[in-house]
Amino acid sequence: MNWISVNERLPEIGDTVLVYYRRGDYRGADIMRYIGRWLTVDPLVEVTHWMPLPEPPKESGREKTDENGRNNR
Repeated sequence: MNWISVNERLPEIGDTVLVYYRRGDYRGADIMRYIGRWLTVDPLVEVTHWMPLPEPPKESGREKTDENGRNNR
């Protein structure tokens, strides 16, 4: 999977994706949701690239996860 520039295209509204961002001289990656804008608590974060999240792990039978990847035991 390759990074997609936000100048090239944006995710679909409602998608949760892996993002690469800058904040001043700092560079980092995080998981964010796109709702026509990036949901972030820091207004200084500038998302530059994004990529879809990989598929979650397959269930082992003992452990079940919901659609957000949280364990439901």
